[in-house]
Order: sequence, then structure tokens, then C-alpha cells
Amino acid sequence: MAGTEWIWKHGTSELERSCALLAGVAVLITRGGEDPMRKQDAFMGRVSVPWLETTAPADGVKRLALLPEKQRWILYKMNPKTGKPVLICSLRGFEGLCDCLLEFM
Repeated sequence: MAGTEWIWKHGTSELERSCALLAGVAVLITRGGEDPMRKQDAFMGRVSVPWLETTAPADGVKRLALLPEKQRWILYKMNPKTGKPVLICSLRGFEGLCDCLLEFM
């Protein structure tokens, strides 16, 4: 198995490189309790992808979501007063993921 650093440097698949980026973000932001990487919600609930179910974070926190039907990554936060999402950016593809993650972090 190749590690995330090797995949990032040498990988040619955008899917593999996206997974490497998301794994790194998970490690950076998943916190709390004993053994958070195995026992807490991944990404502290701040990343929403179709294959992962997590508890939603508090309002006002930046969140990243994949909308597969539109092939878009969106970065948003929930307005605590109205309960409606406030869109920060909405971009397509691997470059869109990279740009959204830069703003997310």
C-alpha cells in the first residue's frame, strides 16, 4: 500500500490524490476523546460525502460537501440566526476540491 505522501507526489489518479488530501484533512481536524481517529466522527462532522455519515457540527463552522449529481464541491456554513446555508464557494473537479480545502482549512 502506498502512503498518502507517496500518492500525492507520484500519483496520477485524481481520485487517489483526492483521497490523500481528504485523509490528511481528517487527521488534522478530527479531535476529542481517546483515540479520536477511530472513535470520533470523521472530520468532526464538517465534511459531507455520500459514503460517510457523521453528526452535523455546530452552526457557523465551515463545512465541505460533495454534490455528486452536480459534480461539485461546495464550501458553506450555516447561518445560526436563519438556519440557512451561506455559500462560500462552489467548484468542480480535483482543482475545485483543492481550492475549497484551502479555504476550509
